[in-house]
This record gives sequence, C-alpha cells and structure tokens, in this order.
Amino acid sequence: MSVFDSLLNGLDDGTQQRTRDLIADSVNADRAGVLAGLNPERSVDTGGRTRRRRSSNGSDSE
Repeated sequence: MSVFDSLLNGLDDGTQQRTRDLIADSVNADRAGVLAGLNPERSVDTGGRTRRRRSSNGSDSE
C-alpha cells in the first residue's frame, strides 16, 4: 500500500478520486513550471529571523 493510498483510506470513492486529481494537478503544474525555468512555490521557513542571545548582564537582546 502506498503512502497516498493509506492517506485516502476511509474516504468514499468520489472524495478519493478528487484528492488524487488535486495531487496530480499540483504535481503537473510544478513539473510544467520547472520545465519553464520556475521554482515551485513552497511555504517554508527559511530561518531568516534573528536569534536572541544573552548579553553579559543576563538580559535578552536581539
């Protein structure tokens, strides 16, 4: 059983097919974008926030 099949387990046939279609559409759109030289859009945390560190007097600073 594939990961996708296990995630779809328990859904009715219509919902399973709609979910498969959405996944296929998303993958196809990402592939088309890559072929066109675009990077797929992803919501990721790039770690751009500043880290807090302790100063010598024990208080937090940014």
